[in-house]
Parts: sequence; structure tokens; C-alpha cells
Amino acid sequence: MLTEGIIRVLPARLTPRSRDAINEVDPLASLKFAARFKDVNAGDLAQAVVKGYATSGSDTKWPYVYQRYVKGH
Repeated sequence: MLTEGIIRVLPARLTPRSRDAINEVDPLASLKFAARFKDVNAGDLAQAVVKGYATSGSDTKWPYVYQRYVKGH
């Protein structure tokens, strides 16, 4: 699928809007993307991971989202 190709080739250069669009079109691909970068601690990429988990993740992702919120990441 196109979204997988985009994620594989340019993960750090995707804009926040691009990541949001991927989440809208293919939430599963968005979650796979987020999982690859969940240890990033700063910047747009970290925010995209949290947003992806918060909007499309299951209940198992909420502890991660909450910890990021508490730590201010």
C-alpha cells in the first residue's frame, strides 16, 4: 500500500499533517509507524507517536500515552 511505502522511505521527514492523513487512511499502518519510533523523546515525531496511539491505539496503548503526558514528552 502507498502509505507503507511513504512510512518506510521518509519517516522523519513526514509532516504532522502527513502523519495525521496516514492515520485517517490507514490506522494500522500508522500504528506500525508509531511502534517503530515510540522511544523517540522529542519533537514532532514523538508527538505523532502519542497522537497515533491516542487516536487509533487500543487500551493497551493508553499507559504509554499517559506516561508521555505526565513526563511532558
